[in-house]
Amino acid sequence: MHPFISVIIPVYNVQFTIESCFLSLKNQTIGFENLEIIFVDDCSTDNSPTIIGNYEKKYDNVKAIYSKENSGVAGKPRNMGMNIATAKYVMFLDPDDTFTVDACEVLYNEIEKSKADIVSGLHSKKNKFNNNEEIFPGLIINTFSDPEKSWSDRQGDVDVFKQKYPKHFYMDSIEDKFSVLGNFGLSSKIFNLDFIKSNNISFPEYIPGEDSVFLFNALINANGIAFINKIIYSYTTFRDGDNKSVSFQVDLDKNLGRIKAYSLMLEISEEKGIVDEYVHYILANKLTYFLKNFIIKPEYIPETDMSCIFDKGYDLFNEVNKRDNGVLSPEFKNIIENIANRNYDETITACYEYKRKYFSNSVKVNKKTIPFAKDMNVAVVLDPFTYNSYSNEFNAIPVEPENWHEKFEREDIDLFFCESAFSGVGEGNLVEGIAVENNYSPWGGKIGVNLIHGWDSRNQLMDILKYCKEHGIPTIFWNKEDPTSFDNPNYNFIDTALHFDYIFTTDEDSIIRYRARGHENVHVLLFASQINLFNPISTKRSNDIIFAGSWYNQFENRCKTMCDFFDKIINSKYGLKIYNRASDSTAENRMFPAKYDPFIYPKVSFDKMPSVYKESKMALNINTVTDSHTMFARRVYELMSSNTFILSNYSKGIYELFKDNVIYLDRIDSLDLSEEEISKICEENLYDVLQNHTYSNRFKYILNCIGFKYKESIEEVNIIYKAENDDEIDEIIADFNSIDYYYKNCFILSKNVNLKKSVENKDNNITFMDYENIYFLSENSSDENYFLFRNMDNKINSDFIKKALLHYKYLENNIGIKENNEKYVFNKTREYEDTLFNMSQFDNIIEVLLKYRINKFSVYNI
Repeated sequence: MHPFISVIIPVYNVQFTIESCFLSLKNQTIGFENLEIIFVDDCSTDNSPTIIGNYEKKYDNVKAIYSKENSGVAGKPRNMGMNIATAKYVMFLDPDDTFTVDACEVLYNEIEKSKADIVSGLHSKKNKFNNNEEIFPGLIINTFSDPEKSWSDRQGDVDVFKQKYPKHFYMDSIEDKFSVLGNFGLSSKIFNLDFIKSNNISFPEYIPGEDSVFLFNALINANGIAFINKIIYSYTTFRDGDNKSVSFQVDLDKNLGRIKAYSLMLEISEEKGIVDEYVHYILANKLTYFLKNFIIKPEYIPETDMSCIFDKGYDLFNEVNKRDNGVLSPEFKNIIENIANRNYDETITACYEYKRKYFSNSVKVNKKTIPFAKDMNVAVVLDPFTYNSYSNEFNAIPVEPENWHEKFEREDIDLFFCESAFSGVGEGNLVEGIAVENNYSPWGGKIGVNLIHGWDSRNQLMDILKYCKEHGIPTIFWNKEDPTSFDNPNYNFIDTALHFDYIFTTDEDSIIRYRARGHENVHVLLFASQINLFNPISTKRSNDIIFAGSWYNQFENRCKTMCDFFDKIINSKYGLKIYNRASDSTAENRMFPAKYDPFIYPKVSFDKMPSVYKESKMALNINTVTDSHTMFARRVYELMSSNTFILSNYSKGIYELFKDNVIYLDRIDSLDLSEEEISKICEENLYDVLQNHTYSNRFKYILNCIGFKYKESIEEVNIIYKAENDDEIDEIIADFNSIDYYYKNCFILSKNVNLKKSVENKDNNITFMDYENIYFLSENSSDENYFLFRNMDNKINSDFIKKALLHYKYLENNIGIKENNEKYVFNKTREYEDTLFNMSQFDNIIEVLLKYRINKFSVYNI
């Protein structure tokens, strides 16, 4: 049978959403057999290619084709799909969205009846959990007629919309109603494929906005355009944050791609002689939307990028400036006029003013309700190690001597955090969000002072402190060099610290020394572990003992200790691997003794250190400072959170925190340790660090010390039990009470509605649920909440939930956590009971519970 419609679906890393998309096609009232489904994979790196390949094997009307290279956007995959489509009509669907059940039938019947080249319905925003639909104004209402309105302002009630507008609307060509050009809802439409091919209409490739160009070209060439007042397509509101749609990416290439798309439409309109209509109904509003959402609203767009975009898009902005007939608001009229006059500096200033007026104000209103720590904007001057340690705990905004004022003016800064930095981090150090050590040193020599020669290059730093004082921004200085460098005259940080509102030091004993210099707001701040990097996720480990550090000839005691330890390890049953952090240095005082050359490996960059720390079961730590009660190497925390056993020289600070859970090599004669002992100590250290010694803990400690209010998230856990008779209730209550976690809720799920009264009589704090109302849990929960389906036939440790929530600090929300003897490894399973899940996964589990589908879940064992 020849298919009625070819449905083309571009695919890229959508393994978790593609099934719901496919099911919406299988359930079409037109008959699944009357559809030709064409999946086009754009070099996915997840399981998407396997999934669509399985569909092709199972169904004769499904085709799966695979691009040889990733194109980055959907244009090329859609063109590939059209090239092999065999039906008379074609539709397009994104793999994370769905058609309404009769979408294909309704559009097919209308296009057959009307003989139009294009038929369009409406599309909606659909809540994944409660199925509520909100109208996304369709072609009859120009979606972009008022770009100043928010998404929510441009929505309306579906029923009101249907009553207000006719069920059907037809026009012979776009000339009948040019205003319909303003909407580009690709998936709410059906196209005559012969019309598309005969007019050589295709998607531009490698640029975003490709659907806008395709639709514009199709609409202005169509003979017959029909509209149906019915929702065809549902846009899902809950998408994977890590798989952000290209539509909302704001890097320079994507923004230039959008400019290219608008330029292609301008060329087409010039050929058709409809430039006035294009500018009035599309371009003016598109450029306003573009400026607002991709230039002004994003957290940071470099000014050089902004100037480049304005220059590349000059012809577009100039056309709008020449032809504006009142569509533009005064603010955007001023911005576009400046671009048309090539006054790019004035344009950038106007963009900043707009952001402060419309976006910064809303942020300040929100902050009256107190922000979460992670949402705070913190301007930072930090070296790479510290930047990587703290950047996940707040919105870290690295400032440089040349751009600090621009960033403070543009961002709504809450705090200024500076450390005893030797180089600092700037844009030249950041690679995919990770700060790397290289020759770029924006703050080199500009934080401390040379007391011997009187060199002082702190002008920009002092200007920042003056600005912060004038604007009421608290300033924090952390001296991580205490106590060893407190009195170092070559590069001293003490005078710098005294200019800040608050001083933090790694050495508790140094507090009195700062206070003796007249500063009262001084606190201790220890190192910690960044568990997003240093965590126990399992790897294959060797029996070598790893040391990642440097040789310092100037510290005689340290050198002697290192030699003693290295020799002890070499003469034991263990191997030795030394990663020399100064391997690229030619300084004599950084050279390890030649006898250790066979054991030395080159230094490893910071982003590779987590792998090094988990390369072996054991690692060596050497402390230069041994008599401080609080100061010791940060690697101790990092190794512990990596589930790696630590050998070290004795240190007061380590012993006071961890007692004998570190083996002090200078206090034992030989390395004779049992696997059981090592495992026990590692687990105790791991949970100590996860609970008490992360950089999240440290940042909240800073906020508490300076009296900065922030909001704490509460992680509620919904524990769900299945029961069918009264006899089970007491056992359930006892089990629930045995679980050692305060923010827990008890639910009893049952098909026996008569059980509800018994549950309420037993305990008012227990909630009865029947299977029909089970979805209310997800409707009333957030991603800060979790759930667990309890199986009473199994035992779980009373502290399981507490421990599992600690692991969620570094795991993705789509991972479940389960107790298992094989710890810190991932596996796939269909078993969901006694596994803690984030509430974002609730509907997936319910689909299995209700036997709608068979899912495998990613689970992490602890």
